[in-house]
Amino acid sequence: MEEEGHCFSDRYYHLRDEALLVREKTPERVSERLVRCIWLDQLIKKNRLKTLDGRRIKVISPGWWNTGEGADFRQAEIEIEGKRLKGEIEAHVYTSDWKGHGHHRDPRYGKVILHIALWDNRNKKFIRDIKDRVIPQLILSPYLSNDLEILKESISPEKYPLASSADFGPCYPEIKEADPGKITQFLNLAGDARILEKAEYFRRRADRVGWEESLYGGIMIGLGYKGLKGEFLELAQRVTIKDIRGILQKATVKEKVKSLQALFFGVSGLLPEVPQKGYDRESTRYLQKLRKLWERMPKRFQTRVMEPQGWRSLQMRPANLPSRRIAGVSHLLASYSNRNIFNLFKKAIINQKILLQYLLRVFNPEEENYWSYRYTWGGRRKKRPVRLIGKERVVIILVNALIPAMLAYARKKEDRGLEEILHRIYTSQPSSGNDRVTKFVTHHLFGKKKINKEALRFAQEPFFFTPFKNSARHQQALYQIFNDYCGNEKVGCTHCNLTAILHSLT
Repeated sequence: MEEEGHCFSDRYYHLRDEALLVREKTPERVSERLVRCIWLDQLIKKNRLKTLDGRRIKVISPGWWNTGEGADFRQAEIEIEGKRLKGEIEAHVYTSDWKGHGHHRDPRYGKVILHIALWDNRNKKFIRDIKDRVIPQLILSPYLSNDLEILKESISPEKYPLASSADFGPCYPEIKEADPGKITQFLNLAGDARILEKAEYFRRRADRVGWEESLYGGIMIGLGYKGLKGEFLELAQRVTIKDIRGILQKATVKEKVKSLQALFFGVSGLLPEVPQKGYDRESTRYLQKLRKLWERMPKRFQTRVMEPQGWRSLQMRPANLPSRRIAGVSHLLASYSNRNIFNLFKKAIINQKILLQYLLRVFNPEEENYWSYRYTWGGRRKKRPVRLIGKERVVIILVNALIPAMLAYARKKEDRGLEEILHRIYTSQPSSGNDRVTKFVTHHLFGKKKINKEALRFAQEPFFFTPFKNSARHQQALYQIFNDYCGNEKVGCTHCNLTAILHSLT
């Protein structure tokens, strides 16, 4: 039963588990889905890969994420000792899973050209398929681009959805006829469950590094997009709050921001050595100033410099490039360097000042600065300033870091009043926008591409969409539903009884 006196309901878990909709979680340290995420995004050191039998391997294309039966990736392309191979790739946590899952006698795995696994527990150089064909193996653990714990904390497997389907899911007709009130209730419960899981992450992390450091890491993760969360978390671990206070204690008030930017850019590996051709005078002076400040930093930071190629831009708008995000968080941390940022935000929440406009002021400097007018080092100066951290990103940080971190604290301290405030803030926040997961779930289960005003006014079935709100709570609910049902490899459409929960609700 739900613990008495709590606002964030955990009833979702009881409903899910009592209905036996999700099997017990695997005791493995990582899930197979995480291994697939690592492979798809190629979060490995690709320039020195070797198969278990010692042959050089080059990845030309990791393949397409398969949402149906058979191998995990299709249309993959690799080279082994210069020989080009095209076909499918199967991913596992352990090499023994190939036989353990029965793939060696399954004809659907007859096109596999490479078996990848995180760890080798068989000590066999090859595997074989149903036709006794020899298949090479690649072990990922020696080649990971980051420490596994960092990857686990920075990757969100639920953000790696099944490919979009042109048709609605098999449960759509039944959900369509369900009581709108029950759908709303289910979404509210799932949205709360999602925040409770995040709160547990912050509680565990706070037990290791303290509340302020835990929140700081969460804010840094919130600054990154898919593929860059790990880099921002690693930067936070290499430049801790204690490091920041030590550096800024010696800096003048005027130079605090630049000192912190020099530290962050230096350790991240994103600080250019010299001004490049085409830099204007402002860019040249700004870079030269930061270089001087970086060179004066304690020598210990020189051993913490990250590889710059890790900060790949992926597909993102220029305004969201990592350099601008680093500049933005530098202003926040420099402005409040003499205050505990966890206590700062907790006080703001208790005083109920934690509104979007308040956070936008906290995360964005009022004074003019270099990065407010630039997207890249030496880039063309914009006529008008662009926020370093925009409204949508602030909502993401609020929902994914500030609220769950404070909720973890409130529950540990048994502070009912703080939890009530957090719940009000959470349920009043707008959605931060639609992505592949929310589009997939709303289309697959509810017959619409995304939850928005148009969906709420959908003329043909107005009664059906009224349970949805364009809110952060329902957006988080869609992620939770995807994790437990649509994207859960152990459930899938064949074994999913999600609609049973709707019938069980009162």
